[in-house]
Formats: sequence, structure tokens, C-alpha cells
Amino acid sequence: WIRAAQDSIQKLASTDFSKIQKPVLILQAEVDYLVDNDKQTEVCKKMPQCRLEKIKDSKHEILFELDAARNFAIEKIRGFIRSS
Repeated sequence: WIRAAQDSIQKLASTDFSKIQKPVLILQAEVDYLVDNDKQTEVCKKMPQCRLEKIKDSKHEILFELDAARNFAIEKIRGFIRSS
């Protein structure tokens, strides 16, 4: 899986995110040890219709968090779907 992740990172490095014209929601875990939040934020800024929602006190698996973080994330997802 590490090799697959490295291959994906290489592919993403050459992606022109500005061409993505569909609405995108990124749920960003505040305390993520696997994802570089700064890079994730950079990518979101390149997409014209990207909405980034930071999930306070959450780790990588946002939907497996405690109720408060998980419910906040679910509400963000619902709102995004309704508005798209």
C-alpha cells in the first residue's frame, strides 16, 4: 500500500486542479498524522469550487471520531449535498 500511495502522490503532483469545475468538499482533520493539511489546503485553493471544512480535534478517520466531531462532519456533508 505504501508503493500505491507513493504512485498516487506522483500522479497528483502533475494534476491541474484548476480544471476541476465541480463542487468539492474536503473535510480536514485537525490532528491528522497521515495527511499534510497545508498541502491539502493548497490543493483546495486551486479548485474554483472547493470548500474546506476543518474538523476540530479530529484525527484521520473523521467519521469514526467521537460524536461531536463526527456529527459536525456529517452536518457539513449534508449541507454540501443540499447546496450542490
